[in-house]
Amino acid sequence: MSGENRLLIIGIDEYNDRRYKKINNAKRDTDRFRKVLEERYGFKLVQPAIYDAEATREKIIDALYDLAVSSYEEDNIIIYYAGHGDQNPTSGKGYWIPVDGENKASNYIFNSTVLDIIEGINAKHILLISDSCFSGTFLTKTRSSGRILTHEELDQLQSRWLFVSGGEEKVSDGEPGKGSPFAMSLCEFLEKNESLTASAGELFDTVIRLTELRCNQQPQAAPIKFDAHKGGEMIFKLVTLPNEESKEVEKIIFPLPESPSLDYYIPRTVTYYEHQKSEASFFFEPERGSSYLKDLIHTHKRVVLLGTAGYLYINGLILILMKISKNIFKKDGIK
Repeated sequence: MSGENRLLIIGIDEYNDRRYKKINNAKRDTDRFRKVLEERYGFKLVQPAIYDAEATREKIIDALYDLAVSSYEEDNIIIYYAGHGDQNPTSGKGYWIPVDGENKASNYIFNSTVLDIIEGINAKHILLISDSCFSGTFLTKTRSSGRILTHEELDQLQSRWLFVSGGEEKVSDGEPGKGSPFAMSLCEFLEKNESLTASAGELFDTVIRLTELRCNQQPQAAPIKFDAHKGGEMIFKLVTLPNEESKEVEKIIFPLPESPSLDYYIPRTVTYYEHQKSEASFFFEPERGSSYLKDLIHTHKRVVLLGTAGYLYINGLILILMKISKNIFKKDGIK
């Protein structure tokens, strides 16, 4: 049984507490990301995107739990958060700030809470993407296995990955109406990719490079240290072919030469001596109608043979036609 490609989107531009600066592109970025995943890679939202006033602490945590209880072991899951984030100055622990954060620790969504819920999700691949300040606090230092695997092998192994827009620092939200440098690079890769399959690792490498070119910011990716992570990677599979366009098939018209009007034609049962022959004999005498044929070929220089039947009859008729044609060609000086 093949799994589903499932997507949970959370984007917050405007906060209740005025101490949190309005974000320019969170909703725009997440909506662009949703669109390309749905149209090109076959992902579906598990519920309507959670934006602004709806993105309360309770609503976000409930959505994560709902995702956990509704997923199956063959599913691919992406969770994308774009909004404010911060870090506890004493512990160094990071957290998301929901729309009702109000500068109270009890209203924050700590990284540990998000990871605890994700650990309980039964799926093949899970990718958590966080475009927020201090999102690097999600990461722990890991070492690469050094193995080189094919896309098919990566897809078969379970995976749990984090992809964050920066380290333990503030990150750029980008110019209004354009998108954050991280989100622009992420969507650009997914929109322009022409490979039938692309691994999460290829996505990470390209987005990190493109984001660094756009600004002084370095996204980071790392596996989540869960038992469920077996060293695999999510594989993005195109459901629409590159540059696929619906085109009408052009009809090719083969012009036929105009045919002169004929004063007569020869049905298979008509001869000069029709009244002298029984109907049965018409099927076995190749000489019948030869006088009409000779006149037709000599006059119009055209031969059309339709619907003849009977092995002896058709072979005899072909010999007559070939003989007449040779005489015509010889007379007209045609070899």
